[in-house]
Amino acid sequence: MTAETAGKTTKAGHPKLVAVLIGFATLFAVLAIFSIWANRQALNTDNWVSTSDRILQNKEVDALVLWDPVISGAEYLDDIFRTAAARTCSTNGALPRSAAIGGHEILGFPLTDALAAEIRTIDLCTLAASFPARTHVIASQPLASQEALRAELERHARSGLSIEPIESLFAWLQYRDLGAGAVPVKVLEHIVQCLR
Repeated sequence: MTAETAGKTTKAGHPKLVAVLIGFATLFAVLAIFSIWANRQALNTDNWVSTSDRILQNKEVDALVLWDPVISGAEYLDDIFRTAAARTCSTNGALPRSAAIGGHEILGFPLTDALAAEIRTIDLCTLAASFPARTHVIASQPLASQEALRAELERHARSGLSIEPIESLFAWLQYRDLGAGAVPVKVLEHIVQCLR
């Protein structure tokens, strides 16, 4: 075997192996990023509340844009359960409990009773007094809790604030079993205008 033929035989299997390894690495990176995001935003409500509270208390923050905020934790949970029941084709509209997690499985994610109780305590109206004067709320869909937030903001002399209804696609759409990102252009343009 010469040096020339030896080089040719060693190259044959490597490109496929490298492509497979890069594919797996990319998949695991995306899953790791999603798990961190889910932990910080959905599963660790104390983290979200303390971060939001610190930002709102900072006097350098003079504008706040809330896009489809969770105004009422109870309303949010009802929506989550309704969506999950519709996707699982539940005949009676109720989701089965999971003894293994001490709660429910919502579209593949655990929602323990303790987490549900924490989410249920969310009430954005209680923070309305600490919002900056330039606060804008964008609503992709009308919710009953928006009226309560509007009344609370007006009570704290934030009558110039409006809850802007801007019809847009949800930030994440399900296409078959693959996720497909949507870019809500109207909402993003409005956010930029609010912050100018």
